[in-house]
Amino acid sequence: MRRRAGEPGFVGEAVGDILGSVVRDTMMVWRWGSARRERARNDRNAAETERKALAQHQKWLQAVTNQMARGKAGDASPEEAAAALRGRGGRPNKLDEKWF
Repeated sequence: MRRRAGEPGFVGEAVGDILGSVVRDTMMVWRWGSARRERARNDRNAAETERKALAQHQKWLQAVTNQMARGKAGDASPEEAAAALRGRGGRPNKLDEKWF
């Protein structure tokens, strides 16, 4: 039963309600901030991983281009090499069928 203004205990109850609301709202804002920081960290990590993968791909592609210019690339065309890099096509490996 809630007390009305002027009754004994009303002020204490009102202060308790206000403090409870402030604490609850503060914790809610804290959790929102934590979740936002976590999402930002995940986005940064994903972007860094993407940059590293792109740099590795460019380095590999430059090496294949240099090999082709020197005539040491074997019989792989640029399209086959790019497909192999993406995990498609390429020559089968003899070790794929072996049980270790």
